[in-house]
Amino acid sequence: MRAAIYARYSTNMQSAASIEDQIRVCREHAVRQGWSITDTYSDAAISGASILRGGLQAALGAARRGDFDVLLAEALDRISRDQEDVAAIYKRLNFAGVILFTLSEGEIGPLHVGLKGTMNALFLKDLADKTRRGMRGKLEKGNAVAGRSYGYRVAAVGKREIDEAEASVVRRIFEGYDKGLSPRTIAKALNGEKIPGPGGRLWGPSTIIGNRYRGIGVLNNELYVGVIVWNRQRFIKDPDTRKRLARPNPPENWIRVAVPELRIINDELWQRVKKRQGFYEHKPFMHRRRPQHLLSGLIKCGFCGGGMSAINKTQLACTGARDRESCSSRTAINRKEVETRVVGALQRQLLNRELFAAFCEEYTREVNQLRMGRNAGQRAREIELERVTRDLDRCVDAIIQGVPPAQVKDRMVELEARRATLKAHVNQAKTPEPYLHPNMADVYRRKVDQLAEALSGDDLASAGAREALRMLIERVIVTPAADGATIDLIGDLAGILYVASGGAIRGTAVLGEPSDQHIAGHGFEPWTFRL
Repeated sequence: MRAAIYARYSTNMQSAASIEDQIRVCREHAVRQGWSITDTYSDAAISGASILRGGLQAALGAARRGDFDVLLAEALDRISRDQEDVAAIYKRLNFAGVILFTLSEGEIGPLHVGLKGTMNALFLKDLADKTRRGMRGKLEKGNAVAGRSYGYRVAAVGKREIDEAEASVVRRIFEGYDKGLSPRTIAKALNGEKIPGPGGRLWGPSTIIGNRYRGIGVLNNELYVGVIVWNRQRFIKDPDTRKRLARPNPPENWIRVAVPELRIINDELWQRVKKRQGFYEHKPFMHRRRPQHLLSGLIKCGFCGGGMSAINKTQLACTGARDRESCSSRTAINRKEVETRVVGALQRQLLNRELFAAFCEEYTREVNQLRMGRNAGQRAREIELERVTRDLDRCVDAIIQGVPPAQVKDRMVELEARRATLKAHVNQAKTPEPYLHPNMADVYRRKVDQLAEALSGDDLASAGAREALRMLIERVIVTPAADGATIDLIGDLAGILYVASGGAIRGTAVLGEPSDQHIAGHGFEPWTFRL
């Protein structure tokens, strides 16, 4: 038997020797079993709640290639602490004909996946609750439980003290804003004097003004008036992207603790700043949610890659050059010119219908085949769930009829675990996915005709045309030059397919379904052309 070893530890607070210890005990076990070690894989300071680990993914790739017969780890929680990921890893190894074996549990089977996966998931939740409880206790004693804010330095573990050099900059920002200076003017002045911002970065208007309701930005940090505010938000992991997303907590759940020794700003100045912020927040432009113009937020500077924003009603210029002085491009360009050139280019490219006919045909075939397999798999799970439920009922009937419970106990535990797993899959599953029509290329032609007609009208900013057009554009790069600006348009084939399918392809910017991303491979890279 050829064996590979996997080891992991979670945080930087743990010793790197942990991996060496895990590998050593696993190697000793392999020797006793007569297994040969083909390779070792490890991940350092990475949580078991994530499957996106380089060492683990390398091990799964080697398993698919048939490089080993057994994947050996110290315990199942080294493989993963996420219930869904444990099942997925086990399924992939099983498909590759690889045995998953741990020193704690032995050879892993479906029962371990169900029970241990649940226990590991509960461990993570319990750990998070204990961590928050510990942070709350430290907070009540006036200790810092978050990162260092600008204006302070670390005095000791959990302790902060005022950094007078940075504190003077904080006072300058508050006083300047109170006198009527804009955040952009303040940022440009600080950058002009080479005063580093938070984290050593350049100052920007958003660094200063931030978001009043989320408590971010220099002007909204209550620590400057001697109050620590904690529990403003919580983080939830997106099950598809595995990224942590912030969710605001209700204000009544916020925790405030007075730390007068950390006060930098007096109450009178703080209240005047809040009053001025409130005045501007009631202006209509602060409540706009939709893009004001056709390409708002999509136009980027060709020199620094930063965004371009309006400097008046008709002209656009690089935000980095205006706000941070981090770009040398001072040339402005007419917004209407950019819109006209982009719309004209899209009309020419999209109306080349033959360009996408073969692609649409192949894409339709692949997506329908994949969805057919997923729908069939869902139906198979539903049938198995019905069978497992019947088997459990038979076990209960056997006990009622006098069969000793000990004889059916193990079987009932196994069935209960399997039923729980199947129920989770069935309950979380989507309704059967619709199949794309074979004539999607024809649908595409009609959609493009409608879009072209809308774009040829006088009102380019109409809601329908604007939303359809923005869906096809990833970004517009404007590079000013002496003989006129060069414009590179980078588009999104996924958006074109959304238009073509009439909305049958949903969701993400890549393709619509996370599990569909591998279908077209390089065929879904953004297309680029110069205007």
